[in-house]
Amino acid sequence: MQLSFGCIDMTINNDMITQVERQLRLHFRRLPARYMADMCGKAEEVMIHRSLLLAVADCSQSHGHGHPQIHARFLKTFHLSFSSRFRSDTQVTNGILYTQCISTIVFGCIDKPRLLSQLSALVSEVGLNIREAHVYSTVDGFSLSVFLVDGWYKEEAGGLLKAIKEAIRSI
Repeated sequence: MQLSFGCIDMTINNDMITQVERQLRLHFRRLPARYMADMCGKAEEVMIHRSLLLAVADCSQSHGHGHPQIHARFLKTFHLSFSSRFRSDTQVTNGILYTQCISTIVFGCIDKPRLLSQLSALVSEVGLNIREAHVYSTVDGFSLSVFLVDGWYKEEAGGLLKAIKEAIRSI
């Protein structure tokens, strides 16, 4: 069956409709209205965000502090090239001058002052360039920070996630 909640469409089993609809409603209520507009048509991302926020909340309740929850995903590769008349000093192989991999990194954290600057510094420390950042604070004291980055030159996210987790441990 097709479930539509705002601009999020999902296909699910009939028995789960009430439960999923309730969970989505609670998720969207705790975030600013802009979040729903930004996530229109991105059901998979919404579910990832929801699980990150739930995991950091569970961790904070059971341990008294919430460790950041992180998700990383490779998105796309761009092959950039320039005409030789513009770049005579660079050798172009098969017309490709530069390959750029775009990834997304999502942090679920307890909200606190200077969190965005700390996460931005962490992402930069791993050697990544931040192309976009979207930060949403929840009504119950958590933060969801989504970074679109380049600078990780592999079409996979496992190594990227490991590098970020290692950088967090060093803080």
